[in-house]
Amino acid sequence: MLVTIRGVVRDGKVDLQETGLPDGTEVVILTEKLPSIEAQKRRLEALSQAEWEGPFLEYIKLSEEYPDEDISKLSDEEIVAIIHDVRAEKL
Repeated sequence: MLVTIRGVVRDGKVDLQETGLPDGTEVVILTEKLPSIEAQKRRLEALSQAEWEGPFLEYIKLSEEYPDEDISKLSDEEIVAIIHDVRAEKL
């Protein structure tokens, strides 16, 4: 089972927030180097109106398809994963 645990890198070591895991538990960290702020700005500025609105429209569509689900309890990561899954199904 995958679990999201937030943390911060300090002095080359990962300082995890409270995990509830017992001492000695082995963890694997998957990360991706983020683009620079300037690169992120350029990418956002290059988005078309449709690309910009896409995630919001997907969110609205999902909330209409599953009206009984309380998505306010989902984490940002869970919402992003759902949107990625929906997009993957369309490809």
